[in-house]
This record gives sequence, C-alpha cells and structure tokens, in this order.
Amino acid sequence: MDFSLKIGGREVGILAEDKIRLSTQRKGAGKMTAKFLKRQELSFHEGDTAVLAIDGKTMFKGRVTKKRSDKKQIVETTFHDQIFNLIRNRETYVYENKTAAQVVQMIAGDFGLNTGFIADTCYKIPFRVEDIQALIDIIYVALDLTVINTGNLFVLYDDAGSLTLKNIRDMRINKLISSDETLINYEYTTDISSSTYNKIKLVRDNEYTGRRDVFIEKDSGNINRWGLFQLHEKVSDNLTEAQIISLVQRKLALLNRPRRRLRIKEQYADPSIRAGNSLMVNIPELDEISLSHWLVVERCTHIISNSQHRMELDMVGDF
Repeated sequence: MDFSLKIGGREVGILAEDKIRLSTQRKGAGKMTAKFLKRQELSFHEGDTAVLAIDGKTMFKGRVTKKRSDKKQIVETTFHDQIFNLIRNRETYVYENKTAAQVVQMIAGDFGLNTGFIADTCYKIPFRVEDIQALIDIIYVALDLTVINTGNLFVLYDDAGSLTLKNIRDMRINKLISSDETLINYEYTTDISSSTYNKIKLVRDNEYTGRRDVFIEKDSGNINRWGLFQLHEKVSDNLTEAQIISLVQRKLALLNRPRRRLRIKEQYADPSIRAGNSLMVNIPELDEISLSHWLVVERCTHIISNSQHRMELDMVGDF
C-alpha cells in the first residue's frame, strides 16, 4: 500500500501515532484525524488544505479545522470536507420550481463551494421558504421532498473536494464482504427503542374549515406485539390529500419494523468505499437470520497506517 498525505501542498511523512482515521457519513461531513510530532519543518495552520491519497486515488480533500497540542509536542489535527461548510453556515432562501439538484448548485454558487457530478433529481419543488436555516438542512429538506414525491433517494457528499449528488441506486459497489474471507468481527443489533413506529398520524391545517385534516395509518398486529409507538407530525399546507395519503403509507412501511444495524470490522479495506455505497454482505450465521443481502453503508471509517489499511462499516438495510 502506498499512501500520501499533503498539508498545504507539503508531504507529511512522520506521525506521532501510526494511524490516520477517515470517516464519512451518509448524512454529514467527511472528517479526518491524525496526530503529528511537532517539528520545525512541519508547519500548518487552520484552513490549510489537506489531501490524502492511497495507491494514487484521492480519498479525502479538506481543510484543517482544529489543532490541539500537548506537553509531548504532539499535535492532534482535525480536518473536514466541504459538507462542513454547509453545516456551519446559515442563510435565508425563498425559491420556487427548483429541483433539489438546483438547490445544491444555487447554494454552492452563493458560498463558493466546488461542485462535481450533480445528478438530476427531476422533481421540482413548487415553493419553499427557508428562514435562517443551516445550508445542509435546506438541502436535506429538498432531498426529503424529492423522496416523498418520487421515491428516489439521493446522497450528497464531498468527492475529493467536489460536492457530489448521486442516486443511491448508482452507488453500488461490486464487492463481497463475507465471514469466510476478510471479516475480523461484527456486531449485529436489532432495536425498536428509538426510531420504530407502528402508528403514523399526520395533520394538515385546513384554512377553509378552520380545522386540521388528520391522516392515520397503523399496524394493529405490531401495536399488540410491541405496544403503541406513534409518530405525530404536521405536514405542509401545500401538499394535496393524495400526497399526504402516500406519505403516511410510506412512513409506516419504512418505520414499522425493528431497526437492524450491522457494524463490520474488516481486515482489508477498499479505498473506493465510502458512506452511501451499497455492498453485498454474506454472513450465514448472523443471529436469527442468514444474511446474504445488499446493505447500505451509513458510516465508513478507514484506519490507515504505514503498513496497513482496514475499515469499519456501519450498515443498514432490509434484512
């Protein structure tokens, strides 16, 4: 394995700890951390650009956002990619007849962020007022509305210094993770304690009647099995009755089940894998099920040293 880390255009060769951690999330900023021995020839500052490459492939491009030093002259440094700028900045936008892709391009242009491939999300949002909101939340709302109206899920991420938007169906990687091969260990969790609901109640203000229209979907079987878990939300007045009925049905289908998560520690990593990718996972002995399924990477952490590259994956899916 050949890896290169440059900060401010200068190669960094000596780490205080033989480890670099690079984490990406399906929803969130890419983050890299490393510890360096403080020395005269190694000098960098907040805002300096960092580029990490493995075997010639750029895995990360971002900026120094935090430095912390101790008595042993070790400098612990944190780097973030451009998604961090979307999280930190707030703005007010009023827009109409724009797709989520156009919203991404509009915000990137206004805030001087680089863009790469931006998929056409197709659905045009009729009208939105976003009053002093985080830029990332403005984009996520637009992407959520796209899911509601088209069923298509898109992933926004920073690809080596360029904001990228892709349909999650186009992010599958032809890689098999198997308990018979490279898998070190895994943790499998089933959970109904946090984000599982068996009754969905949506309401919409009706200016003509002066009352609220109520839309309910529930699963009586799971209510008897688990107890009642109700999600109660208010929806936009601009949604039609048909759209709300479709939304309440989709929410029940999505949330009326245990949350299943698989955390994988794999010995040999692939530099091309990041959060948002789908991978085939084959673990025949997984608890009460035999798993052979495509799963989505919610969080991916690459652990890189001079001699080894491994990764940890948090994965979700219908399994």
